[in-house]
Amino acid sequence: MKTPKDLKYALLILLFLYTAGCQPYIQEYSNSGCLDDSSVDGEEYPPCGEDEIIAEMEGNSIHITHLNVTYNCCPDDIEVTLTTNGYNLKLVEKEILTMPCDCLCCYNVETEIAGLIPGEYTVEFCWEDYEIQGELCKTITVIVAD
Repeated sequence: MKTPKDLKYALLILLFLYTAGCQPYIQEYSNSGCLDDSSVDGEEYPPCGEDEIIAEMEGNSIHITHLNVTYNCCPDDIEVTLTTNGYNLKLVEKEILTMPCDCLCCYNVETEIAGLIPGEYTVEFCWEDYEIQGELCKTITVIVAD
């Protein structure tokens, strides 16, 4: 006969197995390419507008869009990486440059985070900002429903 202690351990093992396979990860990321009429030569700053971070829930995934970001006109990639600590997610967006051009332009970058279990997440989104010449981060809270 199973004792309450046996059932408790069985439930803990099942909970561990359920959550162990649910580590958040980046499903995909992409960028718009240089937006029309946004390229400017040299040191001028393009008219991109304010950076904006938008998060939308899609099932157990978060779709994040970074609007109006300024990067070099010729990146090899605009990479997004993810680090996690429980319900805290940190995304870092970075342009990868092998041979930069002498111009800047505006981009929109999209990222999908999957593998989320229900709960309230704090998402910190960081990028290297050309205008302030340093890292800029914005934090948002999202809820993944049951």
